[in-house]
Amino acid sequence: MAQQTPLYEQHTLCGARMVDFHGWMMPLHYGSQIDEHHAVRGDAGMFDVSHMTIVDFHGSRIREFLRYLLANDVAKLTTRAKRSTPEC
Repeated sequence: MAQQTPLYEQHTLCGARMVDFHGWMMPLHYGSQIDEHHAVRGDAGMFDVSHMTIVDFHGSRIREFLRYLLANDVAKLTTRAKRSTPEC
């Protein structure tokens, strides 16, 4: 059985057609691909990347290190929160 990302239930509630992608249940599309394309172009889109990797950092100066490494301000994150961000 394929694993489910934290957003799996939300994907299914939104009508996603789910497929096994390298051991993870991922959305293939949400109905009409043309309608989906226009929705993303006209408003916004989101891509679930939670299946890609989990990275845990530990240490007394971890916030300082991540603030140096990442473009987003990690001081605004709460415990167990996540945010996509480019590395600098």
